[in-house]
Amino acid sequence: MALDAEQARQWFLYQPATGVLYWRPTGRIAGTTDADGYRAVQFERVIYRAHRLIWLLVHGRWPEGEIDHIDGDVSNNRIENLRDVTRAHNAHNQRRAAGHNASSHHIGVSWQPSRKRWLASITVDGKTRYIGRFKTEEEAAAAYWEAKAEYHPTAPLRNPSSSGIVPT
Repeated sequence: MALDAEQARQWFLYQPATGVLYWRPTGRIAGTTDADGYRAVQFERVIYRAHRLIWLLVHGRWPEGEIDHIDGDVSNNRIENLRDVTRAHNAHNQRRAAGHNASSHHIGVSWQPSRKRWLASITVDGKTRYIGRFKTEEEAAAAYWEAKAEYHPTAPLRNPSSSGIVPT
């Protein structure tokens, strides 16, 4: 049986100002930090991510989708930094290039050695859209961020070199 809000409130205490989850009986911080930087809490032999428990405590229900850390900091569990989103919307908030894309330091940009150009692309509804090929990595990155504003409007992340929201 899954943990419900009433049971969670008996066992856990949440401090919204700090985003910290405590064991109510002992006052100790609940859980440990896992390899990905998320806080994980074991309760009755089930491991929960702290941000999901926090959502349950605050809203009285489990999230319908994934919990997105708006500022990209997975240790920041303040409720105003958490939002219940679909997997696709959560992916829109990606901050780093995927590990398999070692050719560029920019998300959405890869080197094409056969054409000696930088390729900018973006994923929309599970399909890759090619933005174009560019002489410089910076031009490709700028084109990616332009496309991101159009195709991922729910993402709070904006181009780090612009005056928009900057990743921390």
